[in-house]
Amino acid sequence: MTTNENRPEDGDPGAVDDERLDGGTSGTSVPRSVLIAAELLAESADRERTIFEMAWNAGRAAGYADGFEHGYDRAEHDMRKAWEQVAADVRDLPRRQAVNDRRYPGYTAERLAELRDAARARYGLPQREDG
Repeated sequence: MTTNENRPEDGDPGAVDDERLDGGTSGTSVPRSVLIAAELLAESADRERTIFEMAWNAGRAAGYADGFEHGYDRAEHDMRKAWEQVAADVRDLPRRQAVNDRRYPGYTAERLAELRDAARARYGLPQREDG
């Protein structure tokens, strides 16, 4: 029986028989045990590949998490060192009263507050509510 319905007349070499498409052999016979072993080997390879991929992904995720934590800790350490110097510089700054004493020798804090309030009134600025 041929499956090529457009087959011209008999004897055309282009026609395909159902027997050749239906699991027939190519002329060599392979023992069933070899086929079963090949199938098991293929399944084993697929299983090992899946296990490898899962282990690889788990290792990558763990490494990323560890690297992220390490990087975050390092960044905190670097910022702490940078801000320690800034904080030390700020702590060494003279206090407001010491600055005012140097800028305006002989004026008390109360007198400076009066002068500031007078300047605010003169220039139309809002008065301070806290003092």
